[in-house]
Amino acid sequence: MRVARDLIWRTAETTGLNGLLRRRDPARLLVVCYHGICPDDSAERHWLLVRRGTFVRQLDYLRSHFRILPLDDALVELFAGDLEEPTAAITFDDGYRNNHSVAWAELRSRRIPATIFLATGLISTSSSLWTTTLEYAVRGSAQPVLDLREWSGPCLSLSSPALRSAAGHLAKEYLKNLPVTTRREMLETILARLGPSAVPAEFRFMTWDDVHEMGNGGLIRFGAHTVNHEILSRLDDAALDREVRESVSRVAALGPAASGVFAFPNGRREDFDDRALEALAGAGVSAAVTTIPGTNSPRSRPMMLRRLVVDEGMTLARFSAEAGGVIAMMHDAATNGRATAQR
Repeated sequence: MRVARDLIWRTAETTGLNGLLRRRDPARLLVVCYHGICPDDSAERHWLLVRRGTFVRQLDYLRSHFRILPLDDALVELFAGDLEEPTAAITFDDGYRNNHSVAWAELRSRRIPATIFLATGLISTSSSLWTTTLEYAVRGSAQPVLDLREWSGPCLSLSSPALRSAAGHLAKEYLKNLPVTTRREMLETILARLGPSAVPAEFRFMTWDDVHEMGNGGLIRFGAHTVNHEILSRLDDAALDREVRESVSRVAALGPAASGVFAFPNGRREDFDDRALEALAGAGVSAAVTTIPGTNSPRSRPMMLRRLVVDEGMTLARFSAEAGGVIAMMHDAATNGRATAQR
């Protein structure tokens, strides 16, 4: 199935369909979202760790087919109606050290700007995201099952590496949807049962020295991504306001390297609510990016901007089809077809 899909995506590129769609509506902004970039010889496999070689090929594709601007500058042009050619902006979420140690060299050598959204409370710490901690605790556990039934969750088999990997993902997604206090209590119990496990070095966070070094080069800007990477809609009012205001304030202290854009953790529509939008406005945030797929037009809501989220398994053919709009076109056609059939 994947081979067949890739053939479709490659055909879209070689026949010029991707380019036709880009030129048909040049007033749209593509915002690309990465997380971690790891060396090609890294033994670690995780959906958010894109290999350096893959990253390079995607950068070169973007450079050949789009004008690449800093996100803040691109948004000014977008909402002024000044985009007249295919334009893209590159972003990274969380603030992993490999953004500095691996990705930055490739961006500098090509003079490509990017915006990195920082979970400010994790920078210059040895901590990892709770989601990462849980996933690797499940992957490394000697327990036969992960039983979440006492919390009305599933009972997951850990009898093979593949099942442990799947269980880690399912458990993480289940806990994400719970109120933060409930999740923290569950997580403490679950980790104690699973036993200790190390988080790979690929998930370490940058230091503030790394941030300042990158920002001083003028090519990289930094935006807020909350303090602790909490999903805002799961927080009470006081915690939500603190996560927004403290992260925005810490990033603003970077001066010219600070972006006015915020990135929602997790970034689905259900992960932020009206309270979050009000908190962002109160903190002086001009725009916010989600992980909702798609591109952006002058009619887009500045606080709900869409992005193309790149994962480790995304081939260049798929990337070009996503960036060019072919997949969105096919999705719209399928949606319209279903609606017509139901009439």
